[in-house]
Amino acid sequence: WDRTIRLWPVAGGNPRVLEGHSQNVNGVAFTHGGEALVSAGYDATVRVWPLKGGAPVIVTLPTALNAVAVAPDGEIVISGANGRVYFVSPKGEVAGEVDAAETPIISLAMSPDGERVAAAGIRGSVAIIDRKARSIQRTLIGPGLPVWSVAFFPDGRTLLTGGTDRMVRRWDAVTGEHIGS
Repeated sequence: WDRTIRLWPVAGGNPRVLEGHSQNVNGVAFTHGGEALVSAGYDATVRVWPLKGGAPVIVTLPTALNAVAVAPDGEIVISGANGRVYFVSPKGEVAGEVDAAETPIISLAMSPDGERVAAAGIRGSVAIIDRKARSIQRTLIGPGLPVWSVAFFPDGRTLLTGGTDRMVRRWDAVTGEHIGS
């Protein structure tokens, strides 16, 4: 929350510090191929940082931002405090949005094939979004507590959620069926 991003070399050494956000940095994701890092901040900006140097592409959205995911084709998906999920091209062009919840979306996950996005909300629901159609396929309803994390299995069908109740739940993201805790 110091408004910076730090890239630590795996082999050790000092981090590279990326500065520019004017508020908390709430989400980061590498692009596929690792040529850039995408950050989402409470300052309502998405920044695409080229890792070989140069100025970031900056996109301003209408709300504080909480999480970011990158699709295999490079499209960037960002969650907002206004309950919306935004879609941005790698060049910074806003390509759409989905009204996913009435409360802040605090976590995102992209299916490995890039077809679905799981958007987890502060009130415990998870919207499963068809990324290409920009529509909600279904909404998973948990116990009503914040869902802080979501992750797809490599099969692209199984989804895990973790929340305030300290439970990890497993879901079938295609049917919406709760598989177990």
